[in-house]
Amino acid sequence: MTGNGGKKTRRIRILLVLVGALFAIGTTLSLQQNSTQIREDRYQLAVSTGKVLFRTIVATRVWNASHGGVYVPVTDTVRPNPYLTTPDRDVRTIDGRKLTKINPAYMTRLVGEILSAEGYTLHITSLKTLRPGNAPDEWERAALERFEKGSALEYSLTGPTGNRVFRYMEPLKTEAPCLKCHEQQGYKVGDVRGGIGIAFPYAPFERSIRTDERRAIATHALSLASALSILFFLGFRIMKLAGSLEETQRQVRTL
Repeated sequence: MTGNGGKKTRRIRILLVLVGALFAIGTTLSLQQNSTQIREDRYQLAVSTGKVLFRTIVATRVWNASHGGVYVPVTDTVRPNPYLTTPDRDVRTIDGRKLTKINPAYMTRLVGEILSAEGYTLHITSLKTLRPGNAPDEWERAALERFEKGSALEYSLTGPTGNRVFRYMEPLKTEAPCLKCHEQQGYKVGDVRGGIGIAFPYAPFERSIRTDERRAIATHALSLASALSILFFLGFRIMKLAGSLEETQRQVRTL
């Protein structure tokens, strides 16, 4: 009879190990899914960041274009735009101050210089540029070519691990005010004239990912430890009760 009791105890132990293993596998799968979701959420947050910045820049360009450009004082940092050939580019006020017209493209470059201090890069670019500095790099050229084929949005992570950069670009469509400068290039209203490339470091998002992943690991580990503790506590109680029951049955049979 003792042998049968030992077999029952072994079966209970095997069952406990199997259930514990299932708990461990389930926890691991849950952690992997949680980690994947965290990374996807941060990636989509980067996409939203690029989209909001692009929309903001486009709104300021529309405002500028709706006023036919804006005049600002000429300074050491704001010089007349050599690529703006309108006759009213430079004017003087009654008191003799020299003002220069800032068109949407020039304003975007000036705003980009301010944002560069925060790690953000703005780059107006096109497959047909007036200004050499607007020439696209390899990533931008590929995005512009896809815009020509109908793509409405391009983004991706670039660069080596540990120094990755998130890049985002949307096309700029030709509107009536744009033709003052770009009609000579053959553009018509509605044509894809180019795009605004936005780039910023992905490091802050990666730090957020690591923080949330450590929190997820701690939470899952605590949950697994609690579940296994309860499982094995109850399991050993069951084995003890099974052993007592087997001993009682043995004594009854002996009597």
